[in-house]
Amino acid sequence: MSKVFDGKIEQLVGPVPFNVKLLNQSSLPAKDMAVNVAFYKKVSDLSKELSATNDLLDQIESRIKNAELAIIDMPAPASDLLKGIYDIKKTIEPIKTKLNGDRTLGSREFETKSSINDRLYGIMYSVWNNTSDVPKTFMDDYNLAERQDREVYALIKNLDTQVGVIEAQLNKNKAPYTPGRWPDKK
Repeated sequence: MSKVFDGKIEQLVGPVPFNVKLLNQSSLPAKDMAVNVAFYKKVSDLSKELSATNDLLDQIESRIKNAELAIIDMPAPASDLLKGIYDIKKTIEPIKTKLNGDRTLGSREFETKSSINDRLYGIMYSVWNNTSDVPKTFMDDYNLAERQDREVYALIKNLDTQVGVIEAQLNKNKAPYTPGRWPDKK
């Protein structure tokens, strides 16, 4: 146990060894709880990655909106840059749908495909505190969500590169400053 005060960590008490045992309270106990724990860890790690991925996509969307406003404020707006922004905006919506589902169809109570977040959070809420074996359906859902996440991650990484190119062009054309864009120092 430790405390943090004035930016310094002070150890109050050293480590104390102890054993943890599961209570025998489950009606259908897992054959090997270590398998469940390993699965829960994978789900937790993917959840953190998805959270970061969603946040990065939001940041890209914000940067693109700001870049578009900067281009419009330029004395002679560069149409090629506006076209690049339009192409990026067209790419963002399908990615958001893969991550979060089709909200427009869902809001009208139409059946929608499961999104990556739907799959992952469905797993979390269904098996997180379960002491039975993890069903194969959830393991399959996890594998699909992980594969889809890798695909979406690559798309978002590519978008980030494209936005960087546009921001470099903004610097080159002396466009107004946009949040998150580094000034071009010589």
